[in-house]
Amino acid sequence: MGLPSFVLQAGQGSGGDPSLEAEDVCLGDSAVFNLNMGEYYTSAGNFTLLWEFGDGNTQRQDTTTEATHLYAEADTYIYKVDWKNHCSAAPFSFNPVLTDTITVNPAIPDDQWGVSDGEKVCQDTELTAFTGDATGYTITWTNRGTVVHEGNVIQVDTENPVFHNEFFLIQVEDPNGCLAEREVLLTTPLVDAGFPDSTYCQNTEDVILSSGASSLLSYQWAVENAPTNSPAYSPGTNTFPVETDTPGDFVYYMQVQDPDDATCFVEISADIKVVGVIDGPTLPLSAACGATTAIKFENNKGIEFDRLTFNWNSPDVVATGDFEYEAEPGAYNVNVIDNLYKCEVNFNVPIEATDFKPDYDTEIFDKCNTGSNFGIIRISNPDAGLQFTLIREEDGTEITPNGLDFNNITPGNYTLQIEQNGGGCETSEALVFEENSTEFSLSTDNLMACLDGTPNITLSPIGGGTIDQLDIEYYTANGSILERQEDVNINSIIVDNEEAASATFFATTGVCTFEKTIPINVASAPEDFEIDQSGDRCDGEVTVFVVDADLAFDYNWAITSAGVSTTNNGPNYLATKSSNFVITVTDKQTQCQSTLADEVEVAKQIGIALTGETICEGTESPINIASTTAPDFTEDLLYQWYQGSLEDNNVLPDAGATLSYGGADSVIFVVATAQLSGCQDTASFNIQPLPATIINPNVLGVNPAYCFFDEDQIPEDSVIYPGQFLSYEWVNLDQDIFLSDESALELSDDEALIGTIKGTFNNAFNCPAEMIFNIINQCKPTVVFPNAFAPRGSFNGNRAERGNIFSVEYAQNLDPNRFIIEIYNRWGEKIFQTEDYETFKDEGWDGTDRGGREMPAGAYSYVARFGSITENSPIEEVRGSVLLIR
Repeated sequence: MGLPSFVLQAGQGSGGDPSLEAEDVCLGDSAVFNLNMGEYYTSAGNFTLLWEFGDGNTQRQDTTTEATHLYAEADTYIYKVDWKNHCSAAPFSFNPVLTDTITVNPAIPDDQWGVSDGEKVCQDTELTAFTGDATGYTITWTNRGTVVHEGNVIQVDTENPVFHNEFFLIQVEDPNGCLAEREVLLTTPLVDAGFPDSTYCQNTEDVILSSGASSLLSYQWAVENAPTNSPAYSPGTNTFPVETDTPGDFVYYMQVQDPDDATCFVEISADIKVVGVIDGPTLPLSAACGATTAIKFENNKGIEFDRLTFNWNSPDVVATGDFEYEAEPGAYNVNVIDNLYKCEVNFNVPIEATDFKPDYDTEIFDKCNTGSNFGIIRISNPDAGLQFTLIREEDGTEITPNGLDFNNITPGNYTLQIEQNGGGCETSEALVFEENSTEFSLSTDNLMACLDGTPNITLSPIGGGTIDQLDIEYYTANGSILERQEDVNINSIIVDNEEAASATFFATTGVCTFEKTIPINVASAPEDFEIDQSGDRCDGEVTVFVVDADLAFDYNWAITSAGVSTTNNGPNYLATKSSNFVITVTDKQTQCQSTLADEVEVAKQIGIALTGETICEGTESPINIASTTAPDFTEDLLYQWYQGSLEDNNVLPDAGATLSYGGADSVIFVVATAQLSGCQDTASFNIQPLPATIINPNVLGVNPAYCFFDEDQIPEDSVIYPGQFLSYEWVNLDQDIFLSDESALELSDDEALIGTIKGTFNNAFNCPAEMIFNIINQCKPTVVFPNAFAPRGSFNGNRAERGNIFSVEYAQNLDPNRFIIEIYNRWGEKIFQTEDYETFKDEGWDGTDRGGREMPAGAYSYVARFGSITENSPIEEVRGSVLLIR
């Protein structure tokens, strides 16, 4: 039997009246309600609490005095609690029913955030985190676990640096105590760079180095007052060469840019002075004839000599002195020091003694055996500044030259002395002048002169020498002179006097003149003949012959075709190809000649054929049909294409020797080929489409995305079978790897299968088909680092040994292009950073800071962020510490 109903009255409990209490919450939080029943009512275990939340639509029965409720909308709600007797279905009429009011405060709206994820922020930029009314708000900026700023506006500059790709956690607390936070990625070109010394010596190889700047940035350089060949701006690294070829004052500018946003940059500049240095000596020459030579420095490029020191050094000389030195033969090193800027330059000056060997030629002209007693010694091609003297040894007589000739030389022994004007150097040459008693005369190849303008007489002097000038006198049969021609063309002696019976030739060679009288038989060249052509133009040959042929003539044919020359005697020639024909007709009696030339066209009958490819049904790629014939006729052919027979007269547009066809229907093509001469031939080509290759439509029923590092993720149905074909070829297009020529491709954990896979298949008619699909590796990347290492100074002192550097111990499925690691000391200062995975994997961190200073032993924290090779995969992050052992 249950307890009787009764009414609870307020104030009956010894522990005080019951009460309901709850605190205001923020949107998205859980509200907690606590019921204090008082001492009297806590013993009433026969009661169940009836809770009503908010507007009363949500009810719950519970025996506990504490309840929670989560609200997703900001508003004010009233809550109440009543009691129910276990023995009766009706609730107690508790008076009053306990109630409480709770306010759900709104969250900070997203549209009031002034910073979006990945926003680019340049140096000296104000960054606002909250754009609404920030009164009563608490805004905190945290970087790598350290609060770096409080307030809604932060100035990004060298005092508050934001490193490239740094994460900031921004926390905002409103006056109601509601908290919102967001992690944003900010980038900026942080520059901790400068220029070295501002003075450089000319001709030194030096560079300007910007130290401390991040390797993630890009650089632009410009030089004011630079030489004309220097660009206004040029990209580079954190080093840039100094222009030291030209002295002067320059201003170097360096822009450091965000590699993803060129508008975000920092520019610094420096004044650079290039100091000129002295040029080399003006006489790095050999000493003439072994005498001393003055070595001088003349071009000082504006440098006062009184601020320079010249140090002269050789095996026998060590001297400090002036810019001029009288040097004897030897090897000298000259050291020049600028005492103001300490610029220094060295010159090696070899001074060698040398023999006097002038350049000239000696020519001796013997006397001409004419009874006079004289000869000539001529000097040709002499060096400038030379003097020549000829001395007869038998009596010591000195002979002075007339220009470059020594005249009236009698037989004997002579000495030719050669001196250098003003140089004091001289040498000599022995000459022997002998009387030459050889009888000089002229010879000729023939005694016939033809009046056809052809050179037909060739003269040459017996006894040597060359003909310098030729004169001719013509005589009648009784010896009367007809005419005299002077200065005749030596290489083309033409007789043009029909009355001449003989001629005397006067040839001058050197200082001698020789005569030759030659009888002349004047004759005319052959006449009344021509090259003619006859025969069928398309039969492949034609007879070329001479009109009025005579047995008294000789015929010589020269036929040039494709660079080949042939000859043939006879009045007729059978031509088998088009050529340039030249015929020379010679009179057998007089040997006089005439020449004719003509181009003969020989139109061979054309024999053509067609070549092409079959076409597979359904293909859209064109095939080419080409006509083939002998290459001799290629340039002389005209093509006309027809679809169907010639009788159909379905003329196609002019396509030359090749026709492209892109259809898939059965069709016959005919080509008519004509030569310019009118010869013609035809050929046909039949295109019959072949059955196309059909691929199994269910071939890609397997799941092409799996992780080959985990065999459990390989699909059970791991074979791709496209159907039954004549041939198969499977390749990986991304890795350029041939996979298989089997009828099916079996999937496995082989890395060669990851990427774009292409299958090509040919049916029994050799018609191809292809399919392309992707197999994607979706593994999560894994990187393992050591927890301790001992750099140089421990073990064998070899940094490259594993254990002597901090590097990657194991990596799986890692994209090397999405990797960055940062190392910090115990004060939170970054001492190492790199995005070059391959270099870090091989060389690692050797325990030094950015300036190369060795860091002390202890624990150093690191943050590594990296991505998978799977496209669009998220960035993973690993944080840890490593112990540096010294």
